[in-house]
Amino acid sequence: MAMQITRRGFLKGAAAGAAAAAVAPALAIDSEADLHWDRSADLVVIGYGNAGCNAAIEAADAGASVLILEKMGQGGGNVSVSAGGFVVPTDKKEYFTYLKTLYELSRSEWDEQILRVFCEESAELPAYFARLAPEAKIAVYGHAGYQQLPGAGSVNKMSLRNVPGKKGGDRLFGVLARAVEKRGVPVLLNTPAKRLIVRKGEVVGVEAEQKEKTLRIRANKAVLIASGGFQCNP
Repeated sequence: MAMQITRRGFLKGAAAGAAAAAVAPALAIDSEADLHWDRSADLVVIGYGNAGCNAAIEAADAGASVLILEKMGQGGGNVSVSAGGFVVPTDKKEYFTYLKTLYELSRSEWDEQILRVFCEESAELPAYFARLAPEAKIAVYGHAGYQQLPGAGSVNKMSLRNVPGKKGGDRLFGVLARAVEKRGVPVLLNTPAKRLIVRKGEVVGVEAEQKEKTLRIRANKAVLIASGGFQCNP
């Protein structure tokens, strides 16, 4: 199932998120001739964690040039302090039923199309990891947390084995980081993104800070915000 998000629609969502998180407002320009670009890439990824790594890997494999910005001195984000687990469902439809029920019981917001894509792609994780790290082994370590709910029998919680790392999160991020490095994707550490650069309602880049200097990166195709780490959010 393919999903298309327009840059204008993405900007609306980003603006709403920025307002909620008290992020600095976007830098609006009338023309790109108004400022100097220090670097450029087809896709600029903000955040060097699980989401950012996977986005960078897929974009690079599709032929795009990618640049990752990370405000910390090392990557990992939430995944590095997690158990490194993920679900590989035995039945995608049953897994959808289980997650749908969880959302409804908790009265959480959810999107049916996105949830279906999530369930479909979760079933492909073994093949994905086999492509990234053929030496890795995937083992079951648990099952659904709410066994009484419909679809619970489809849930297998899994983690990576036979790869370097002290614990599950380290092992998982290590696999992703090595895949990013193998693809030659530049990662700028200690370089926090400060604001989006917008030209006539369209996101065209990111303004970041590196060693107390302003760095402006042109995004030829898109900016992906994957900086949702809760452990660094006051």
